[in-house]
Amino acid sequence: MYLLEFFLFQLQKYLVSSEKNNHNIIRKHTKKLKTLGDISFPLKIKNWHNLLNKDVSDLETIFDYNEVDIDHLKAESVNWGISIADIKPIESDVHMFLTRSGETFMATISEVLSSQERYGFCVLFDSKISVETTSVDVRIGDLDVTNLRIQILKSVADNLIQKFTSKCSSVQNQNKIMISQSPLRKPHTFLLCGPVIDHNGVKSTMISGKLFGKRMNDMRMMAQHKYGVQIKANSPWEVYFEKLGKACVTIELLSNKPQKPMKITENNSQTANKGISDLP
Repeated sequence: MYLLEFFLFQLQKYLVSSEKNNHNIIRKHTKKLKTLGDISFPLKIKNWHNLLNKDVSDLETIFDYNEVDIDHLKAESVNWGISIADIKPIESDVHMFLTRSGETFMATISEVLSSQERYGFCVLFDSKISVETTSVDVRIGDLDVTNLRIQILKSVADNLIQKFTSKCSSVQNQNKIMISQSPLRKPHTFLLCGPVIDHNGVKSTMISGKLFGKRMNDMRMMAQHKYGVQIKANSPWEVYFEKLGKACVTIELLSNKPQKPMKITENNSQTANKGISDLP
């Protein structure tokens, strides 16, 4: 366990006597460290409910849960590899400023040298990860555009997993991620995919093949009128523009956060569409 991860583990254990790690309630900062500190967490106890195992109806802050004393917390942190230099309440969060000692830097450098390329490697990628979808199993060109978006997200997720998963990942520890148009109940781990909507804000019923063809024509027209490209029927250009049309749709459907709705307008590539403008 790396230095900072060990510190966060001990801090959480001190605050709520829990060793769960499937949450992001204690946040690690990457910017504005001088003003916001190195880590922060919510002060109100209601934000910690999934980690608590006793009645908290009469408690207000997370410090009340284990009757935490700030001075004792600072003193105890000396045993966690990184000590706490200061604690400040900012709005409804607690912000912690950590001590940057020579010993801390030496310990970190030692960890980097010993772990090499695996330093900071997410332990999740030590297990086997598979991605599945709730979309129907039909030819890509026959999918509606929302299910096409799901398939594109699956392809991106598969590529990321293939890139980062350890070659010696454990087959015994398998994780399955479902990509779905609606939230799934536990124990499923899911990635929510927002719908593709038309210019009226209604879920689009357009078929993928039609959108591919429209964007292919958009790219062809741009090449002819803007760049003067002469295109003959049955030439290699046709295959080229078919690929460009699909690339354009892919970029378009990925141009918003996965869980957000994605607006497309078939006959107006300048509305919500970023696909054409992002291709040279």
